[in-house]
Amino acid sequence: MLLNSITVMRKLTTFVFLMAFLSVQLSAQKSKITSGVLAVQNGKIADAIEKLELGLSKPELIKKQKDIAKGQYYLHKAYLQVARDTTLADLRSQHPDAIFKAKENLEKSLANPEGKAMKNQAVLDQADFNVWAILYNEGVNMFNGGDDAKALTFFKAADEIYPDHFLTNRMLGSAQLMNQDTTGCVATLNKCFEIFNKKYVEGQTPETLKLLETDDEYDISKGQLSYLYQQLAVIYEAQGETQKALNTLNEGIEALPEDEDIKRQELIVYQKHPDMLAQAEKKFDTALEKNPDDNNVRLVYASLLERAQKADKAFKLYSEAYEKEPENLQANYGIAAYYINKAAAKSTEKAEFDSDEDVEKADGEIKGLLGKAYPFVLKLHELQPDEPEWLSQLVQITPIIGKNDEMAEYAKKLSAALQKQN
Repeated sequence: MLLNSITVMRKLTTFVFLMAFLSVQLSAQKSKITSGVLAVQNGKIADAIEKLELGLSKPELIKKQKDIAKGQYYLHKAYLQVARDTTLADLRSQHPDAIFKAKENLEKSLANPEGKAMKNQAVLDQADFNVWAILYNEGVNMFNGGDDAKALTFFKAADEIYPDHFLTNRMLGSAQLMNQDTTGCVATLNKCFEIFNKKYVEGQTPETLKLLETDDEYDISKGQLSYLYQQLAVIYEAQGETQKALNTLNEGIEALPEDEDIKRQELIVYQKHPDMLAQAEKKFDTALEKNPDDNNVRLVYASLLERAQKADKAFKLYSEAYEKEPENLQANYGIAAYYINKAAAKSTEKAEFDSDEDVEKADGEIKGLLGKAYPFVLKLHELQPDEPEWLSQLVQITPIIGKNDEMAEYAKKLSAALQKQN
């Protein structure tokens, strides 16, 4: 009986010892969190990270969930400080992903059902905004610096914090496009319209619309709408959905009637499709009536008409463009090509003539047409001295119009230009 009592006593002693050991461990874990919190409050960030990471490494040893939530919240603050304080060079090199660790710990803290105190503190600290701001701004810096893959990671994380933030989605869409995620880009850019309409359009009254005019965020967001319409149209056009591209641009014109860039993008789409000439001519004519000095539109229109076999109307536009800008390469090219093509057509026609009189007359017309083309081809050569195409045309034209001496000179230049290219 005595032996059995001793055995029981040993077991009880062991149990008490284990309970005491566990109590010490629990106390130690909580102590690390407490000292880590104090370190954050005292600005000792390296010490805070070490203690809080250690204290949170065994959550099963922490008795109260609210202590875990507190530790996670202050660990988020420590990492946030690393992410935004450029003077903490050593810590920043040790924790290049500090902002993502800040985000992770903040989310864990706020998800804890017993972390009510930390939820209240997060509201006072504007914790979500602080993390989002760094993610967004770093994403912009990386995007502008050409690191599209990293930028995408930052914008995705920022979007997880504020899923309905217009500018975040605008930049996320751009980053997706640069990372060749066209499907994701289209979905995100369309989401931007939903966000904008929900926040700034739906349910607005004349009075509230007036107030929006003083809202900087509204002004910035509205300024991005033109890009959204144009970028989506470019994507749709590249995917072969021309009508969808035009519908998108038409929506943009209705939403932003004063935006000339959207209208110009619409004309560019039409310019690629001579089969849509009837629609295109109305759009281009209207654009030139509204702004007769817009040579860019005039030249795009001329190019469309040229490809649609409306050479005379195209020539008229090229001539108007030349009068406004005599040094314009495309205008000179369009006029030169018009005369050269007419000369080529006359040459083909001449081959069918039987009488010497008709042949002689055709030769005279060809010479006259090439004589008209000559000054414009010469201007092209002056604008691009090493371009073989212009030299080749001069070599062919000059003997026909009686400028044999020049022909020899241009032949030498052409040979040199071709050698330079090779």
